[in-house]
Amino acid sequence: MTTEPTIETLMQTAVDGQLTPSQKDRLNRHLVAHPADRARLAEMIRQAEMVRASVPQPDPAQLGRLMRGARGGTSHAGFGRLAAAVAIFALGLGSGLFLSRDSATPMTLMAQAPVQAAAAHALYSPEVLHPVEVFADQRDHLQTWLSNRLGAPVIAPELGDTGYRLIGGRLLPLGHGPAAFFLYENESGDRLSLFANLTTDPAQTSFQYRRDGDLGIVFWQDGRWEYSMVGRSGRQVIETIARKAHEELI
Repeated sequence: MTTEPTIETLMQTAVDGQLTPSQKDRLNRHLVAHPADRARLAEMIRQAEMVRASVPQPDPAQLGRLMRGARGGTSHAGFGRLAAAVAIFALGLGSGLFLSRDSATPMTLMAQAPVQAAAAHALYSPEVLHPVEVFADQRDHLQTWLSNRLGAPVIAPELGDTGYRLIGGRLLPLGHGPAAFFLYENESGDRLSLFANLTTDPAQTSFQYRRDGDLGIVFWQDGRWEYSMVGRSGRQVIETIARKAHEELI
């Protein structure tokens, strides 16, 4: 049985300009009956246009050389990791749109944190020898180090009985500040990551979900902390584990 996309998914697809005619008709009918969603979609589109206008575009010749060099390798996974690395670099230069929190609130790092979290997961989760900078057997050191770098106490959740154990973590850039990245793995070898960063715009937001290719991302904000959990599991699995992590973080 085919499940129709949610209205939220249709709105995101509309921002990307990829609605089918039937999806466009369904969304239009919804927007006519829901003025608040109509206003929110207009704001999402406006912010997307701002992002497209502000994100630096790489030199085509240089980008072509990078891509030709990547294709010269023998590993498809290596090419994917290069693409993710380029994405992380680009996100460090400009603002990214992921999902509008509030049409009255200007864009903040909350817009780009989930995007960079997904890029970081794609880059580091396939690694065997060096997936993290500090491994879980030095968890206390990892938390102290990241706390010092972020300027606030950082906790690496253990995720209890979810079946995922902490592999370790690393420090990553986000905008003009640092972010913490934790990687987890279950007995089947499936990996999840948790991305945490501080913002100057304290808020409380509910758990929000988005798929990016084969990745699912759950993101939320608690005070000054913004969190993104990323994995290839289904929505229910990632949301359940995100809520478990949140219980350990508060």
